[in-house]
Amino acid sequence: MARRKRKRKGTAKYIVIIVLLLIFIAGVIAYSHFGMTKEKADLNDYFSLSKSDQAAVVIDDSVMGAKGLVADGVPYVEYETVASYISSRFYVDTNEKLLLYALPDELLQIGPDQNAYKEEGQDVKMEHPVWIEKDGTAYIAMDFLERYSPITANFSKDPNRMMIVTKFGEIKTMEAIKEAQIRKLAGVKSPVLKDVKKGEKLTYLDMVDDWYHVRSEDGFIGYIPERYVSELMVETIKSDYEEPEYTHLLEDDKICLAFDNVTNGTANKFLDDRLKGSKAITILAPTWFAVGDTNGKVDSIASKDYVANAHKKGLKVWPTIRDFDSNGINSGEQTFETLSYTSKRKAIIDSVIKQTKEVGADGINVDFEKINADCGQSYVEFIRELSQQCHAQKLVLSVDNYVPKAYNGHYGRKEQGIFADYVVIMGYDEHTYGDSEAGSVASYGFVEDGIEKTIAEVPADRVINAVPFYTRIWDTNSEKNLTFKSYGMAGAADVVKKAGAAAEWDEETHQDYAEWEQNGHTFQVWLENAKSIKDKLDLMSGYDLAGVGAWRLGQETKDVWNLIAEYME
Repeated sequence: MARRKRKRKGTAKYIVIIVLLLIFIAGVIAYSHFGMTKEKADLNDYFSLSKSDQAAVVIDDSVMGAKGLVADGVPYVEYETVASYISSRFYVDTNEKLLLYALPDELLQIGPDQNAYKEEGQDVKMEHPVWIEKDGTAYIAMDFLERYSPITANFSKDPNRMMIVTKFGEIKTMEAIKEAQIRKLAGVKSPVLKDVKKGEKLTYLDMVDDWYHVRSEDGFIGYIPERYVSELMVETIKSDYEEPEYTHLLEDDKICLAFDNVTNGTANKFLDDRLKGSKAITILAPTWFAVGDTNGKVDSIASKDYVANAHKKGLKVWPTIRDFDSNGINSGEQTFETLSYTSKRKAIIDSVIKQTKEVGADGINVDFEKINADCGQSYVEFIRELSQQCHAQKLVLSVDNYVPKAYNGHYGRKEQGIFADYVVIMGYDEHTYGDSEAGSVASYGFVEDGIEKTIAEVPADRVINAVPFYTRIWDTNSEKNLTFKSYGMAGAADVVKKAGAAAEWDEETHQDYAEWEQNGHTFQVWLENAKSIKDKLDLMSGYDLAGVGAWRLGQETKDVWNLIAEYME
């Protein structure tokens, strides 16, 4: 009997050992699947750093990579990153080696490796260069950016990184309730980016399952389990930066701006003929100035007598400067070559202001239509610098713009609206050269879209919408090649009449449409006339704009002036 008991006890012992072994194996397997790894992420790889003097830049919720530099212990941000994500107001002239920053009434100008500059006549000194250049790339000191833009920034080491916040207002935050880790991805096997101490504050970005997507105050963006942090808290963050006050020279009443396409000095003498039958015009914009060459020369046909005649009629004059339709520059490449040099911009500005003052005109209108994407930053800088000099001379500055589209965003309408007094929408050329199909010059929806997108960036009371006094008759031949001829209002109506075509109202475009066949060709026209202009003016009335513009004087039928006069009232 005793032997049987020992045998049973021995069997039980082995069973316990086997069970414990199975439990251990199950635990190892479970941990391998569910246990948190202690593996550290390669932070140089995470921040895309490959050199010891590089610095990562983290802006709001995005790791931008190695977009910074550390020189003598000072962090600098790559200029293009500054312009694209922090503030477009910092401008580096890479040709003449200048960093420029436009204040309302003065232009800060700083050379590379300089640690001093003037503001309001006073010397401002920093302990390090304001900006430096390395391998052809410009870098701006982080603390200089903080001084002149609405950001908060901090610099950390191991590895070098800058955490820059540009978005302010209400945010959601949390605190770590125990020691934890921020991981690269939402998972226990994802490598650790940062060890978080109890009480450390994190910014909430979003959530993936039971993991919070967070940002630390020193620039790590990753994931932390929900159970390691407190409930979300809402707080308001703001920058200590105070935006300067940018004032504007504004008209007391609603504006009616008529573009006067003057192509030679003799035409200045026939203003009275072009004004016959007109009503309600308050400002004339004669096309007097053109950029004559890529060195900043300005060609002019400005006339004192023209201005004196306009003033006698109670009209102001804002002569237009253009980068096309002259014997001077006439391409995007030439405009870029001119505006990308600070000295050339200054030459244009000094010349056009001098000539405007000499003839007694009241403002300047800018109509640059050859701005390519490369030229966008330089063009906006030109507007800033021109606005400073215009305001110093008590001249109103207006700037003409296409209807906003994705492909012309580099014109910088929002920044124009800060510096210029008025932004003019050229609410026409919906269908023009190079288009693959015929269409309206300015359909109702096109005009409405232009107004709404512009006033989203510029205050409505400083926006002028210009309407067309012309249209285009499209010719589609049998090979489906498109050509057109432009006509004034009366001329287009006369062509339709002579063709024996009947124009019918098109509800979509809010225009009279006509189509006819002749000699194997199809002709199409969307007419501009009193009916189409009235609908545009009625549309504009709902937006409380600064006024109406018109391209161009002399192409209209006289009945439109009664409609414009009603709009002005």
